[in-house]
Amino acid sequence: MVTGGGLRHPAVKVVQGGRKAGGAAYTRTATIGGERVADLIDAEAVRAAFAEGATIVLSSLHRHRPAVGRFCAGLEAALSHPVQANAYITPANARGLDLHWDTHDVFVLQCFGEKQWRVHGEGFHAPLRHQHRSGALTAGDEPIIEATLRPGDCLYIPRGFVHGAETRDHASAHLTVGILTHAWVDVLRGVVDAMEDSPELREALPVGFADDPGGLAAAVGAEKLAVLAELVANADVEALVARRARPPAPRIDGQIASIARLGALTDASRLRASGPWRLSGDDGRVTVATGRRVLSLPRRVAPALALIAPGQPFALADLAPWLDTAGRAALAARLVREGLLEHARAG
Repeated sequence: MVTGGGLRHPAVKVVQGGRKAGGAAYTRTATIGGERVADLIDAEAVRAAFAEGATIVLSSLHRHRPAVGRFCAGLEAALSHPVQANAYITPANARGLDLHWDTHDVFVLQCFGEKQWRVHGEGFHAPLRHQHRSGALTAGDEPIIEATLRPGDCLYIPRGFVHGAETRDHASAHLTVGILTHAWVDVLRGVVDAMEDSPELREALPVGFADDPGGLAAAVGAEKLAVLAELVANADVEALVARRARPPAPRIDGQIASIARLGALTDASRLRASGPWRLSGDDGRVTVATGRRVLSLPRRVAPALALIAPGQPFALADLAPWLDTAGRAALAARLVREGLLEHARAG
């Protein structure tokens, strides 16, 4: 990914001496599609930094590698929290970041080589995403966990726990799967947002309020707090929680190729749903919903959609009990163009 070219900062980062290096140290200006860009990854600079002990970070690997993307999407569906994955490649006898805490939960998945980890106590309880560590940290206690991770090992580190790692005689690569947890403060911000709909709370403070803030608070503050208290008392917490839920990012790998192959579609073509479907029917129509897309189709295709929805590969000819040759080809073409159906991979 690094030496093949084409990646741009911050898809690749370099960590050296325990700290992230500035992007200018390993990017260059180049022409892409006739336009000049200044943040193309300079593979030679990254190579040189790695040779001097720097760690290479592949950020948001789930966006670049379909297999990692599918893994993260499945984990996200199970946890209801957004999931990301970064890769860290560290040369022998080196360390990445200094002791630090993360603002998200992390699963460390060791891919190759070995890495020694030390996890200490909480440096900050349940930090939010902007509550990063500040300044250099020192470990004031004995590690809770001190372990060497080998290929296939997994280590869980809750957000806020201080940790660090380093290699010994061999290079190491691991994935950090980050769980970007929704917190209650995120949910309850919806109550604060509702204050904007209150005429009483949109009123301006009186002219000269700074001369007597105590008097203003005594005269009007309780009245305004009562308005807020009513908003809190009437808040629909279920709806506020539901607003934090988001459908998994659509998995589109293979779908552009499927569109390109529409001209070769035959009854022998093997297809499958490109993601989980939800089917519903009303007023002579059937609705296909995938979280980010809703498609309404004639009710007569409902049995064919019911066969497709579970996601198992099928041959287009399998739809023959409900649709004629032209009908099943038209349905498949429509679903492929909408990103709901793709050619099934061998195996």
